Amino acid sequence: AAADPPDEVVAMGVGYQGRERGWDIVLDGVPYRVVSDQNGVPRWGVQSTPEISTKAPTLAEEEYPWHSWHGGFGYARDWHSDTYHYADGIDCRWPRQMIMGPLVSSIATPNATTVVGFFEQSGTLYVLASQYCHKVNTANHTFVTLDGGDGSTGKDFTAGKACTAAANFDGSTLVGMGNSEGAWTFTGSTWTQTGTSPDPNEVIYAGYFATYWAEIAYVLARTFTSSSDPCVSWLSQGAAIEAAPSNWGTAYDIGEDGHAITGMTAFDRTLFIGKTDGLYYLDRTGRTPRVIPTVYASPNNGVNVLADSSGQVWCPTVEGYYRYDPNDGVITDCSPGRGLPNESSIYGRVTAHVQHKGWRYVAVYNGTTSYIMCGREREGDEGGIGPYIWHGALYSVTGQITCMHISGITSPPELWFGVGTSVYYFRLPSTGDNPLQDTAYRYRTTTGSLYLPATEWNVPGTRWQLTGLEIENEGLTTTTYVDLYAKIGQGAWQLVQRADVAGRATIQIPMAEDWRFNRIAFRLDVTNPDSIATPKIHAIVGKAARRVSVRDLISTTVYCSDRVNSRLGVSTQLTGLDQLDHLKVLQTAGRVTCSDWWTGRQRDLTVLVMPIQESLVIQKGDDAADLTAQVTMAVLAGSGNPTSEQPNITALYDIAVYDSDAYV
Repeated sequence: AAADPPDEVVAMGVGYQGRERGWDIVLDGVPYRVVSDQNGVPRWGVQSTPEISTKAPTLAEEEYPWHSWHGGFGYARDWHSDTYHYADGIDCRWPRQMIMGPLVSSIATPNATTVVGFFEQSGTLYVLASQYCHKVNTANHTFVTLDGGDGSTGKDFTAGKACTAAANFDGSTLVGMGNSEGAWTFTGSTWTQTGTSPDPNEVIYAGYFATYWAEIAYVLARTFTSSSDPCVSWLSQGAAIEAAPSNWGTAYDIGEDGHAITGMTAFDRTLFIGKTDGLYYLDRTGRTPRVIPTVYASPNNGVNVLADSSGQVWCPTVEGYYRYDPNDGVITDCSPGRGLPNESSIYGRVTAHVQHKGWRYVAVYNGTTSYIMCGREREGDEGGIGPYIWHGALYSVTGQITCMHISGITSPPELWFGVGTSVYYFRLPSTGDNPLQDTAYRYRTTTGSLYLPATEWNVPGTRWQLTGLEIENEGLTTTTYVDLYAKIGQGAWQLVQRADVAGRATIQIPMAEDWRFNRIAFRLDVTNPDSIATPKIHAIVGKAARRVSVRDLISTTVYCSDRVNSRLGVSTQLTGLDQLDHLKVLQTAGRVTCSDWWTGRQRDLTVLVMPIQESLVIQKGDDAADLTAQVTMAVLAGSGNPTSEQPNITALYDIAVYDSDAYV
């Protein structure tokens, strides 16, 4: 007779036959107890489903066409026919096509100085970085020596004092330098400091400036941004910018003390002031109402507030990305992903933004990474959530994007942004707004990613199987090609096939049960691309994406509780929430092992776990909740499907993928 197993194995009931089981099932290594009904019978049912053969399956096969992704990002589990989960380095803004994101280049600031802003004067681009002002040669994208003998590393202001912002005025630029430092005026090649002996009640704090035409007599605002004295005042028209602070006009209190000014912009006859507690405005009546209140006061509220060409005011806050219409007073939350079941890494607050040809480019920062997204107004007949359709990310970078600027000095124009001690830039289309219309556009030359939502085809318990793809492309050759990789759930990348034929390249997907999935990732790696004439991958026509039938569906209900023990009194040492989270992970994982003892002996099955439904059983005081989870598992039978089971379906699935990871 075989020797008895160790006591801990007996207690767990895992891998032991012949004694009372300790646990009812073990899913991917985690044990669970099954709930019994009112008669004490365990809730365990098996429904047989015909295989794909001569029988008509209970879960019929279907094809699903997917033509485009111009409907926007953020749809993780449900979507309209033209939406996607998210992207990284992929541009999906136009119907029935997808292209690589822009080629982004960077240059480091001299002396590793931190970038805080941009300004242009006399056809030259300047970068504010820490206590320096650097001049950029936009022809070859390098930093150059400032005119006037200000040093090879740029104009050095007071050491230890950082620049805060800049604004153009009458052919000159005023640069703020923070508390007690006044400001510097730049005219041509000459720098002049103003407010060198400041009065605390009149000094130009922090230097947020804006042109303002409330009355002919006043054109430029200076700002008091201390929390004890949040004010703005004016410089009389025609007065010298370097005039002493006493020559400035009346100071207007902005909101309550205790909330500092964080940003400023102007349009027509109104000045808009961002503060830590929201957005205020000041017009020629002298009133200063708060038009966008924020519940949570933060030093990030109102930073980089901007008015666009139509007078709409865009105000980033930690609570949302707000648009204010001064004409009717309507406030709209235009935050990327707001209201969507967005489970991507692209989340957080907007830290910088610009507008170009009807598109808003914004930087979304999640605390680690910044993502450049692009959005447009949603048309009246377009489905989806929110007033704006957002796409992203065109580009991602580690760190916070602190400022963005569009320069028209170059042709085509360029979008510049600052991250840490470097500035980055990429070209914008000069012809129209679609890069494919502009031969001078530069495309990203590295791997990009596209993630598509998971789906069950509106039938719970149904997985997918993709039979093939046909890539419509320009420019692929035997030396410039793309490799298609894929992975199921959390598995490793697997090379599927190489496409090296211009025009239409056909790729076959393996027809094994290993490739039945709820979520799959695709990645296309470009080899030997050219930044000018990179291969362009247009809408891909797939041979089919079909629902697959399964042989058996097991339905059960399990406990998820801090107090659940084995039948022999041994704890899993997992909390109820840990047990529940494990089941949720398995919803999008690939095939896993389920061990059970319903046949009297241990049985190991290869299954796919379907979306679960959780229910609250009991909640007392501060104790952890006792939950149950209804679990459905599709049983797979073997490593592959017989050839006779494969359907004959062709050219039914449109999927525009370029150099991408695609979650389907």
